[in-house]
Amino acid sequence: MDINMFNMSHLDSLERFKGQSIALLGGSFDPFHNAHRMLVKSAVEALPVEALLVMPLGWAPHKTTRMRLATFRYEMSIRGVYGIPRVYVSDEEIKTPAISYTIDTVTHLINKISPDPLYLVIGSDSFEALPSWRCYKELALKVVFAVARRGDDDMEKLHTLAERYQKEDDAHVVFFKMPPSSLSSSNLRTALRQGKSVEGACPEKVVGLINTYRIYDFQDEYDALSEESWSRIRSTEQAAWRYYTQKQRLHVVSVAQYAARLALANGVDLEKAFIAGLLHDAAKNLPVKERLLLAEAYLTSHLFAKDAAKVIRDVALSNKNKLASSDQSVKEFGSYYEGSDYHSVLLNTSLSETRTTCLSDNSSSEMRTTCLSDNSLSEIQTSCLSDNSSSEMRTSYLSNASSSKIRNSCLNDNETLWLTSLNKSLLHGPAGAMLAKNIFGIYEPDILDAICFHSTARPNMTSLEKVLYLADKIAYDRTFKRLEPIRKYSQKGDLDFAMHLCLEETFVALNRKGKIPHPFSIAAYEEIRDL
Repeated sequence: MDINMFNMSHLDSLERFKGQSIALLGGSFDPFHNAHRMLVKSAVEALPVEALLVMPLGWAPHKTTRMRLATFRYEMSIRGVYGIPRVYVSDEEIKTPAISYTIDTVTHLINKISPDPLYLVIGSDSFEALPSWRCYKELALKVVFAVARRGDDDMEKLHTLAERYQKEDDAHVVFFKMPPSSLSSSNLRTALRQGKSVEGACPEKVVGLINTYRIYDFQDEYDALSEESWSRIRSTEQAAWRYYTQKQRLHVVSVAQYAARLALANGVDLEKAFIAGLLHDAAKNLPVKERLLLAEAYLTSHLFAKDAAKVIRDVALSNKNKLASSDQSVKEFGSYYEGSDYHSVLLNTSLSETRTTCLSDNSSSEMRTTCLSDNSLSEIQTSCLSDNSSSEMRTSYLSNASSSKIRNSCLNDNETLWLTSLNKSLLHGPAGAMLAKNIFGIYEPDILDAICFHSTARPNMTSLEKVLYLADKIAYDRTFKRLEPIRKYSQKGDLDFAMHLCLEETFVALNRKGKIPHPFSIAAYEEIRDL
């Protein structure tokens, strides 16, 4: 989609508008509707400006109702202004870790790009309430108030107010015309919660977004959160903002809301489900070396790491002859399907000493690079994944009579096996858990483990882990066969059967691609199947 999107976090983007005439329009845009679009179009056409910035609120100072998460309001704004020249959407207020006041945003813009002049676009109702705004008198000296004049406005009253503001506060006021409209965001939210369509009231691209993600279908989950929990969720979204692309934000917010739905239906902590959903992919865009370091740190510093290693080891021993296609010393385990990602794990039981060196020696950076880039890894993986025996291997995974023994051994054996190399596509789970702890201040072990295993699952999963795993696969941004039955059972309180169906669907997808399930997934499936 070719949309003019202005991300104010980049200084070079700000420099683009330095010293130019700029108009600013703020609002919650919850949802962005046709009256907003008419206001934007009328303003940019009427005012002598080189650009108009649409800036969705982060934390609104006067809102008593809970707005949709910022990601959705930002995306609705982007889609809502699509096709209007010289209009850009900024996420500056969203990234501000505090309540957003107009005076603060205006001061920030002036300090960064010195607009000449800066027009503040407002409606006639806001114009009447200006004296009640925070630092209004200071604001009046910094901007030109650009007031939208609708056909049903009392023009005499508006002009009288303008004269008073100019006389008492040295304010500068200009008016521009826009078509009258009775559209109201609050009325549209009510209609959406009642299952009604807003087609014709919102821009077509906004309607499509609302319908795809069912943005306003989660009021029960929002209402069930305490004010403290809601504040933490908003803060987490804001803190994680710079770690995602907008496409990724849409996914993680969709997962977070759906995880909250499953949590509410299954007696799981709602706040934890929301937080885990928001952070589950936070490490995806980190450089590979950083992901490797974080993943190693998490897997080696938490008690579950031994169980994780044992799962891999025992599946390796069980399928040793089938997996070692050309090199008996290497046990390589295919991939786990997640959207378009395929995750592989390379194991070598003799490298515990090397791994210790990797964590402590000054050459660790070079060694980690070697672990991920060695040409032999590509050959090994290709051999294991393309071998004609792959179908036989999958069948063995799903039907091997020894699976129960393998699973029990995974949980009881004290032998330690280090993870000596992780494919870069798999690193974001455990790396994300460590990132959540060190950067976002998440210390609840159940949230961290849910993030760690959201791609692979594992035996003995907690309910929160199942909730996140399922939400990542069946949230409303996902489409695949048997989706609705999985949603049905997960929302009716049968997480285990939903996991059973979801893992089976995963294995079917892998089979079509000629891939092998991750050993964690196999062990989780065998455990749930036997319940």
